[in-house]
Amino acid sequence: MKKAKKSSFSGEFTCQELNASILTYSIADFKKLKAKAELKKWSKELNDNASSYPLFDGSPFDDDGLSLPTSIDEEPDSDMIYVVPYYYYQEAQYQIENVSPTSEVKLAPILGILCPEKPMDFIESDGEQLWFEGLGSSDGTDYSVSFFRGAELIGNMTLEEVNDKSLKEIQSQL
Repeated sequence: MKKAKKSSFSGEFTCQELNASILTYSIADFKKLKAKAELKKWSKELNDNASSYPLFDGSPFDDDGLSLPTSIDEEPDSDMIYVVPYYYYQEAQYQIENVSPTSEVKLAPILGILCPEKPMDFIESDGEQLWFEGLGSSDGTDYSVSFFRGAELIGNMTLEEVNDKSLKEIQSQL
């Protein structure tokens, strides 16, 4: 028996959370990167500048909940390389108010396409931006990094696995 769809949502919810940064390179620049220097840069970026996003999949807004439509304001450029250092929280608590059945989920720029779980940036409802308020989270996963050419995944590994050999393997695919 299928669950009845909710008509609106206000309050707290729990879902997974993505913490990530995006670094963008031209193909030529990416081929010149050296692992040791970049690993420090990627780790620093993740620790100092990462953004946190609740995931659409498993949230009250996905197809099992309100079934809200999604859109994205910035898509990946097929001529660019995206390096995405990231980690997940298996459970994160959020609060949001006044989400109506006519609202639209705005996915995180670029990441909303690259990440299949669809990280959410905010919800737009009647022309108003509704922001997620983080309330807490569980332990995080290992720090990892994914490599994309445009929207195509070309490699993924933990940050601990990044070395000259592993980076050259990714670079050789370009």
